[in-house]
Amino acid sequence: MPPGDRIVDGGRVLAGHARAGVAALRTFDRDSGGACSVTGVEVFGQDDAWVVDAEFTADPQTVTVISADGVEGPGEVVGWLSFSVPGDAPGESHRLQVTEQNGDYFVSFGDAGAQAGTHPFRFLNVPAADPDGHTTIDFNAAWLPASAFSDAYLCPLPSAVNVLDVAVPAGEKRVVRR
Repeated sequence: MPPGDRIVDGGRVLAGHARAGVAALRTFDRDSGGACSVTGVEVFGQDDAWVVDAEFTADPQTVTVISADGVEGPGEVVGWLSFSVPGDAPGESHRLQVTEQNGDYFVSFGDAGAQAGTHPFRFLNVPAADPDGHTTIDFNAAWLPASAFSDAYLCPLPSAVNVLDVAVPAGEKRVVRR
């Protein structure tokens, strides 16, 4: 089945897929035990302290991206976002490496909250920086990757440089299952 083609049979979908020139077939079944076990998404409460100013520094390069299934491939990053978070000491900051997506930034990140039950990684969309390099990161908008819901999705894992050494108690936390 060519990539992008789909066959729908009731609650099941067969979808053609290709990665690095290798064709594959994915099966989605909304009536499967895994799909039926999802009861919701646990979310942290809105906290305006986790809307932080950031500074963008351009640093385009090709990096190795590892997908949730362990497959490695090249990816293009455009630079870094530098910022401080609640609880940081004066002058302390963190960095995340970002890609460009539809004129804004996209980031796959992990944080120390994974040790306390937050999903191992989450995604963020961040507005592109203004001409002076300023933007705002709203961690309240962090969302779970599709691979949190099903192994059929091949989401990009955060690189080691995108795993923060602080917990980020903002945004979507984890999938809730019965």
